[in-house]
Amino acid sequence: DPKALPVKPRHEKAADAITDALRYIESKTFFDSTSTDVFEDKLVEGYGAAIIEVVDGEIEINQIPWDRYYYDPHSRKSDFSDKRYDGITLWLDVDEAKEMFPDKKEEIQEAMTVNGEDDTTFEDRPNHWVDTKRNRVRINQEYYKEGDKWVECFYTGDTILQKGDSPYLDDKDMPCNPIVAQSDYVDRDNNRYGYTERLMDPQD
Repeated sequence: DPKALPVKPRHEKAADAITDALRYIESKTFFDSTSTDVFEDKLVEGYGAAIIEVVDGEIEINQIPWDRYYYDPHSRKSDFSDKRYDGITLWLDVDEAKEMFPDKKEEIQEAMTVNGEDDTTFEDRPNHWVDTKRNRVRINQEYYKEGDKWVECFYTGDTILQKGDSPYLDDKDMPCNPIVAQSDYVDRDNNRYGYTERLMDPQD
């Protein structure tokens, strides 16, 4: 369980209050379950990620499925602290996307005529930006570094739906990245792999 410790004796009551707040958040967000799911992704797929958000005034911690998370391939640290960008790939019904970005309805509808190409990792799952059969559109929620601040950008194909400074601030009141990720091991080519990769194959 999370626990805040006082720096000086006079900070004991404040530390207790912070501890209560942290444990409330832990319980409210089902953190144990979420962290277990992310840990499994890390062990098997090689990396796991979650996004910490505020929804309707409440803190939420949501797992990002490993096949929906993409990241800066030049990042070398296991905690991705040296990344320049990362993001989440979302597949939304067109109506849902239009509700999410009401001022971009025409652009979203126009995107449905586009048939792009992309990595097969995100297949479900169509291999492009739109799924005309199920009337869905792929939207990326990306965070990238611009100087000392992080920018949040939603886009589909080459159409930017929303862009601006990240709404989340760090301890220096600078826009920060709400995505937290971790991997077990990183090889010389920056490929990330999990603990299971090091186990001997049953055939062997």
